[in-house]
Amino acid sequence: MASDSPLSFAKDIFPLFTDADVSHMKPLGMDLSSHDDVAKQAESIFGVVSAGPMPPPEDGGDPWSEQMVNTFKRWMDQGCRP
Repeated sequence: MASDSPLSFAKDIFPLFTDADVSHMKPLGMDLSSHDDVAKQAESIFGVVSAGPMPPPEDGGDPWSEQMVNTFKRWMDQGCRP
């Protein structure tokens, strides 16, 4: 994928979240399957995934790769398209 190609939540961002991520965050008031929720919290989500502590090891997930973090950042920079 070219670095300047438009990214979308549905095609590029939602697939970055595991089912465990979505189910873990819903009771905390954030729906990671919702474009609106993720777009509103994009800066916070980016801060957490770029720092590496999420998803927590006890959830069985690995920290996001540099490519995943960069994709999320590009999506933010492009205006958090649906």
